Amino acid sequence: VVARGRHDAAFDLDELRALRILAVLGAQATDRSQEAFAALYGVATKLLGSRDLEEVLLAIANATSQVLRAEVAGLFLVDASGECLEMRSVVGHRTVQTARLRVRHGQGLAGKVFSTGQVHRVDDWTTDPSITKEFLSIASREGTQSGLCAPMRVAGRTVGVVCAWRRRRSIFTEADARIMSALADLGTVAVEKARIDQAEREAAARLQDAHRELEDRYQEAERALRIHQELTQIAVEGAEMGEVVRSLRSLTDGSVVVVSEEGRPVAHDETPDEELVQLVQAWQRWRPREPERASYLIEPSDGRSCWTIVVPIRAARIDWGCLAVSLAAEPSRGDTVAAEQAATVCALLVA
Repeated sequence: VVARGRHDAAFDLDELRALRILAVLGAQATDRSQEAFAALYGVATKLLGSRDLEEVLLAIANATSQVLRAEVAGLFLVDASGECLEMRSVVGHRTVQTARLRVRHGQGLAGKVFSTGQVHRVDDWTTDPSITKEFLSIASREGTQSGLCAPMRVAGRTVGVVCAWRRRRSIFTEADARIMSALADLGTVAVEKARIDQAEREAAARLQDAHRELEDRYQEAERALRIHQELTQIAVEGAEMGEVVRSLRSLTDGSVVVVSEEGRPVAHDETPDEELVQLVQAWQRWRPREPERASYLIEPSDGRSCWTIVVPIRAARIDWGCLAVSLAAEPSRGDTVAAEQAATVCALLVA
């Protein structure tokens, strides 16, 4: 077997193992048809060039059918529970039940191989006493009579089973069994490559998420520093409350109003948001009787699509009023911090 690698990467251990298995298959299949060699070439191409597990499994099922002259071939993998085989790829079948087949330990030919971890073959389903008959009805609809299965094993445990069925009574030879074992080994390599690829993709995704989170935190920290500097400057200069409103509107891109404890708007945008003022007045009337919080969030409701942050303004332990910010989208932590700091500056100006 000769394979040309990618110009920018060497063959990895799994790919070298696959090439060795393909060489064994080629030696075993010297008396097979040209079609069989074409099937093995297809497996090599898919296994070495594809990251899609389903594509590789289908190539192995096709090769199994062609090399072993089997009308039906399928590949089972162990499910998440570890207690059941489920069909992952099948060719030549007639019924949907075959494509959806699930097999437990000891059930039928595949279940026997699942339990023993050994290659097993039957010449006739109906007369072989070593095989249980749970799937005899499906076999009858498929028309299959003889079969050969081999385990896919990793570190001493079976992770899948490759099967070939013929629609005639026949005898699978020792050479057939060796070829089936090699094909099962190819399936094992494909599954392991897929597992490693998946782990690498998940690790890359986690790293990307961590990087994105770090960037978000950095941007949030920069914004918090800018908010602090701008509002602190207003407090130091002793500016009027309208300057706080203008600054907060610029920082949050929202509508801002300061309402006194009596419900009178005392600082707002050039054109006050009457709907926001009314919302704050209503909030003041049913204000939650609970331990004081730094801020409150009013979510959108019928008739109002905005999110609103309400922050009480306290000076010398006296509730003077509250500051409210109305936003089109759900506020970020930075928006809340900006509103709370602006309320603190308002309290300083009142004091």
